[in-house]
Amino acid sequence: MKLKFIKTLLRSVLAILLFANFASIAGEYKEMVFKGTAYRVFIAEADAIELFWLDCKTGKPLKRFSKVKEIIESRGEKLEFIMNGGIFDQNKPLGLHIENSTVFNPINLKDGEGNFFLKPNGVFFVGNDGIPGILESEDFAKSRLELKYALQSGPLLLHKGKIHPKFNPASDNHRHRNGVGVDNRGKLVFAITETDHKQK
Repeated sequence: MKLKFIKTLLRSVLAILLFANFASIAGEYKEMVFKGTAYRVFIAEADAIELFWLDCKTGKPLKRFSKVKEIIESRGEKLEFIMNGGIFDQNKPLGLHIENSTVFNPINLKDGEGNFFLKPNGVFFVGNDGIPGILESEDFAKSRLELKYALQSGPLLLHKGKIHPKFNPASDNHRHRNGVGVDNRGKLVFAITETDHKQK
């Protein structure tokens, strides 16, 4: 499957999923309210983001934003945006995790309990050519993509234009949520709810 084809497909279908620790520079920040819920939104080019999990010096998971900030600033760069995400078990990713073209954890297509296994779930990725995308996990497993970054995480919030079937509009669960999407310009759109509950 060609990355150029995937890019065209994703521009017409916005898909969103939870994601892992990203840092980005030179992006656009917005605050907005949609249907009574406040969001913080950050829009970035795919070549401006990085994915962090392990400390390259200690090999241990980076558990604090401050540690990632130190890494960015030690390179003489300014951190403009950072967000946590992904789903982990005992500090190890439950799904696919690729950093700088190195596969730290393979794709996980198993069935199970919990948020990660709410299917369809998906994979967010940035190709070696800088083209970003999001694919449903089964479709991703069939692809032959050469990737710089990739992260498999929880349920696709939107898939082929439809809200995830397990999401109940009447639910009283209004916990903090975050996600990443690819817009029709090929830019990344990161969003996080401002508060734990919907605004009245």
